[in-house]
Amino acid sequence: MNVCTHLRSLGIVGLALIINAAFAACRHSSAEDASGEVSLSRETAKDTTLAAAERALQAGHAWRATRLLAPVLRNSARRTPAAELLAARAAAGWQGWSEVDRLLRGQPWLGTQFGGAGYELLARSALERGTDTVSAASFADSALRRATDARVRATRLVLLARALDRLNQRDSARADYERASQQLHDISDWLVLRAAGVTDDSSARARLFAMVRRPTARERIPWTDALARERAGDLAGAASRYERLGAMASAFRLRLGPTADSATREAVRDSVIRYIGTKGGTADARLAVEVLDKAFPSLTPSEELVVARSAEASGPVARALTAYAKGIEASEATPKDRLDYGELLIRAGKNRDAPRVLEQVRAPSNLAAEAAYQRGRALLLGGNGPAARTALRAVADEYRADTTGAASALYLLGDLATDDGHDDEAAGFFRSLYRAYPTSPRADDARFRAGLISFIKGDHREAAIDFDSLVRLYPRSSEATAARYWSGRGWDAAGDRARAGAAWRDVISREPLSYYAAASAKRLRLAPWSPPGGRAA
Repeated sequence: MNVCTHLRSLGIVGLALIINAAFAACRHSSAEDASGEVSLSRETAKDTTLAAAERALQAGHAWRATRLLAPVLRNSARRTPAAELLAARAAAGWQGWSEVDRLLRGQPWLGTQFGGAGYELLARSALERGTDTVSAASFADSALRRATDARVRATRLVLLARALDRLNQRDSARADYERASQQLHDISDWLVLRAAGVTDDSSARARLFAMVRRPTARERIPWTDALARERAGDLAGAASRYERLGAMASAFRLRLGPTADSATREAVRDSVIRYIGTKGGTADARLAVEVLDKAFPSLTPSEELVVARSAEASGPVARALTAYAKGIEASEATPKDRLDYGELLIRAGKNRDAPRVLEQVRAPSNLAAEAAYQRGRALLLGGNGPAARTALRAVADEYRADTTGAASALYLLGDLATDDGHDDEAAGFFRSLYRAYPTSPRADDARFRAGLISFIKGDHREAAIDFDSLVRLYPRSSEATAARYWSGRGWDAAGDRARAGAAWRDVISREPLSYYAAASAKRLRLAPWSPPGGRAA
């Protein structure tokens, strides 16, 4: 296998951008860097299917290679070690690590053919799946001892270092990362960083950090130093560095470690709560909540309220719900908190619990109106249609001074009446909405729905007037184009062909690419719009 292909799956943290640049240089290297590659190529040349699969792999079509090799593997006469290794390489190309294991585990030729390439694939598989780090180290060592090419050997050193790193054999991992960095110059800085990350001694880390040259890699030095201190047991030093980096959740986690006394824990607890309150709704706050929950299984209602306000925006929803259930009893809980809790219950599908919370919101009037409307929605979603309609009518009556709540209630009542087949009642709700609340975001849609109901009932002139008024009053509405078209339909049905034609031509001139333009052209018996001819630039 080409060392460039190996590098793609080294899986070193922080290498993603740099490795891409390294591959650009690797592409110029020969596919016959190692004796294993040479011997494999010789074997594949003997079988046209194997040769085609190898070409597919070199072109980046791993799944195609797998499909080409399937009939070969089913034929015992053609299932050679070369076919099995090539199939494993193809499976690795599409992250099929269980398939790599199935093909290679226990094969008798692993130690004698292809320069240890089979062992290398097994090491990569074990590392990627994270299932057996001891085997990963053993396979990587076996692959390393059979490498004859310097760059392939360095690549396998990285695989071995990764396994030793996971086994917490940090000194050995550091030595292997350093040795690999001396050969893999394209990613040497990142390998040196990995070596520093498993180095306990601060002066030794400083020596390694001094070797890092690339600016993008140097940006990772503070993070690597924090990680190394944590792994070495210097929790206070690591926490201080994480705090400087803004990684407060990591800093809090370390300060709440097993050696922290009760006074320290309480002080950190207060700091975490303040941090969540300040950063509420952010990803950082979400991480801080996780740290808090792990360290303190029981929180006070006031603390839960802080968590609830943050988790309501950042998630997870389940944590926000449990926090609100306790936090809503805190003395500082506000009507806005109860409204948010009720709406969250609806979002979570707990529609039978939401009305009880929402009905507690009585003031101020704008929140009370919204809560009353949401309570109606919850009753409807919970399957209690009659109670929902009663609640929504009450919103429209009691909170008529509130545009948002009353207009929303009227619109939903109109929608429900339409579903029930009560078109006159529905039209009444829609007309009440746009007449009483012309600035409501729902006013244009209500006017459109009322126009459609009039058209369906045969009141074509009234429908056309509704549609025309929508265009006049809300020219930028998303319904304006549709209203122009239906205005034409209304005037046409009312016998006014001139107004109908004018409306349809207006649609075509304003929105020539829209569905309604095509429909208008058909009504006018015109050819549909097509782009103007002319030579390409």
